[in-house]
Parts: sequence; C-alpha cells; structure tokens
Amino acid sequence: MYIKVIILIVVSIVTLAAPFVGNAFLPAFTIMLNTLHASKTDVNMTSTVFLLALGACPMWHAYFSERYGRRPVYIFTTIIFVISSVALARATDIGVVIGLRFLQAVGSSTAQSVGAGTLSDIFYPHQRGRAFGVYYVCPNLGPLLAPIFGGLLVQWRGWHAIAWFLALYGVAMWIMLFILLPETSVALKARQAARTLPSPTTTPPRSEKKWYTRLGEETFNHCLRPLQSLQYLAFPPIGLTTLYISICFSCTFAYSTNIPYEYAAAPYYFSQISIGLVFIAGCLGQIMGSVTSGKLSDMLVIRSKAQLGDAYRPEVRLKVSWLGVPFVPVGLLLYGWTIETNQFWFIPLIGIFLFCIGLQLANSPIIAYYSEAVPGKSASIVAVHNLCRMFAGALVSAVTPTAIASIGTGWFMTILAGFTALGALALEAVRRWGGRWREEREEREREREMVQAQERGQEKKS
Repeated sequence: MYIKVIILIVVSIVTLAAPFVGNAFLPAFTIMLNTLHASKTDVNMTSTVFLLALGACPMWHAYFSERYGRRPVYIFTTIIFVISSVALARATDIGVVIGLRFLQAVGSSTAQSVGAGTLSDIFYPHQRGRAFGVYYVCPNLGPLLAPIFGGLLVQWRGWHAIAWFLALYGVAMWIMLFILLPETSVALKARQAARTLPSPTTTPPRSEKKWYTRLGEETFNHCLRPLQSLQYLAFPPIGLTTLYISICFSCTFAYSTNIPYEYAAAPYYFSQISIGLVFIAGCLGQIMGSVTSGKLSDMLVIRSKAQLGDAYRPEVRLKVSWLGVPFVPVGLLLYGWTIETNQFWFIPLIGIFLFCIGLQLANSPIIAYYSEAVPGKSASIVAVHNLCRMFAGALVSAVTPTAIASIGTGWFMTILAGFTALGALALEAVRRWGGRWREEREEREREREMVQAQERGQEKKS
C-alpha cells in the first residue's frame, strides 16, 4: 500500500505544475506590458494560448500513455517544460513569450489526463474517491501558491524570475519522476506479458506493407488518432457531465481575470502581493471541497455495494456532486454583486470560497465516476473532459473584460450563475439514467465483439 501512497503523492505534485504555471504570471501582467512593450490584448493572449494548449495536449498525452506507458510520457514532457521555461526566462519579445507559454502548457499538462489513468491503474474502485480527493489537493494549491510566489518574484527580480523559478521546479519534478515513479499502465503490462508467451506453431505472414504505407499509418496514429477520444462526448454519461463541469469551470476564469483589476482600483487599492493573497479564498474552498467529496464519495460507494451487491451503480457517486450544485451559483452571485457595490473587501471572497467548494464537490466524484463508467479508458476520457473545460475557460476569459465593461460585474456573474443552474440538469440526467445508458453501450460493445469474432472465424476457415 505504501507504494500506492508514494505514487499518489508523486502524481499529485506533478499535477500541481499546470495550474501553478498558469497562475504564476497573473501578478506580472502590468510589468510585462511595459518591459515587452506590448498591449493588454497581447499580454492576455499569453494566458489564452496557455489555456488552449492545456486543454488540447492531454488528449495526446493520454493516447501516448496508453500506447507506450505512463512513465515515458511523464519524463519526456517534463523535459519540454524545463527547456521552455529556461527559454522563457531569456525572452524579450511578446511573440516569443506567447509561443513559449504554449510549450510550457505542453510540458506541464501531462498529469491533467495521465494522472487519472495512473490512479485508476493502482487503486480499486472503492478506493478511488478518496484517492482522487487527495489527488486534486495539489492542483488546487496551484492557484493558491502561484500568485503569491509570482507577486514576490516580480517585486524582487522582475517577471523573468518567475520563469527561472519554474525551470528549477521542473528539474526537481523530473528527478522525482525518474527516481520514484514506476510504470503503472495495466494495458502496457498486459501487452508485454502477451509477448512473452510461447509463440504459436504457425507464424503469421510477414507484412507486405511498403515503408511509406507504414509511415502514413504511424503518422495518423500519432497525430490524428488521439482526436478519436472526442467520440466519448457522444456517450451521454460522459458528454453531459463534461458539459456541466465545463460551464462551472469556465466561471473560474471569469473571476480570476477580474480580481486583479477590481482589487487594484478604488476602493481597495491592493498591491501586487496583496492581490496574490486574495486568491487564497478560492483555493481553500477547492481544497476543502476536494477532500470532503473524496471521503463522501467512497463512503457512498462502500455503503451502496454492501446494500445492493451486484446491483450497485457507479452513478451513486453523483449524489455527492449534487451537494456542490447550490454553492456554485450562490457564490457567483455573492461575488458579482458585492464587487459591483464596492462592499468590504472580504465579503466578495466569501462568494469565491463558496463557489470553489461547490465546484470541487461536483468535480472530484465525476472524475472518479469516469473510471467506472468506461473502464480502462479513464485517461482518454479525462483528457476530453479537460479539453472541454479549458476551451470553455479560454472563451469566458476572452469575453469577460468586454462583458463586464458593458453590463457590469454583477449582471455578468448573474448570467454565469444562470448557466450553471441550467447545466445542473445535465448532471441530474446522468444520475437518473446513466445506468441505463451504460448498459445499452455495454450491450452494443458485446454485439460488436461477437460480430468481429465471427468474421475472424470465417477468415480462418477460408
């Protein structure tokens, strides 16, 4: 068991990288405007590009991890992260900075999808809720620690110091992965075991494919096949839960991109370090929600299996998700209207705290649910989940300044709160009918396997 705990700790620390890198530069935006001689739109683009890459790249990470193993993907992408961070520390052009931020996302986003696959490899279903609860503590620490470290480093040595710090962090992370993380992929181990079996008496015919045919197939496999993971969105339990979390998660970028401007202006006039400390409220809410949801999720699973036996349904986890549903719109409304009316600085942060508790109460059980809804494909499904929520976050991040300037913070947060409330209907649909949808899918899979087996039998006879 202690090996599982070590792996859980290592993967959780690696998962911290992406949210930390994504938030570390927020306090440096005003400094980057001057040193890079760039516009506010250009500086904001560094975050938008990072979010888009953070959403897309885990699909390829998940595919490569299921084909070549978890460990090589972790180690190789961490090298990309270190190199891009060193180059960013020496960059002086905004275009170069945007490109390197893309590469930072490529290198730091591995655990966003592969982490879930790693935990599913080593933990039994009744242990996964608590494991995922612990797993999400570190990524929730990212938005807490990053603005604080970023603000301190900017005031000490400028924004380049953030990049140097991230490079050192990447080196430490690579050493930890190399020493402590074994290969966990169940699929890879099964393929390796199959290759060690005695060869059959009849050898299969040698492939007659030309080199350029094989090259084309490998290019397709490495470049386009990961996109086939998007097909999971057509499966209602995956598509509907992803829709709800994407709506809620996108609201995170609405308030996080708004906070620096609101608290730097009247009546608050916060410094850069003080603005970084403001983000503590949301991070504490996410940590509390993540740990609580993990424990409650496992308790419900154990109780349900004891009561129902073979009639157990994984959708029982979504009861915990429903505990967080009311907190999300309430938190957004409280933040939006207290900021709009210039209330005491602490009151809007209560809204952020409530929102983040609700978000994590909803999200953690859903991630654990994926490993049971489609067994063996959790890494690819979480990658698709991550893609949708990051793209939603990038969209909301892009429209937030214009929307707030047009209708105000209060009404904009009210609109977002309405979307989260409507999105909860998708979550309820999965809780009610998810079991039936899974059974229908499993029946289709069995029928397809039977047809394929019959076709192979006919080929052998001919």
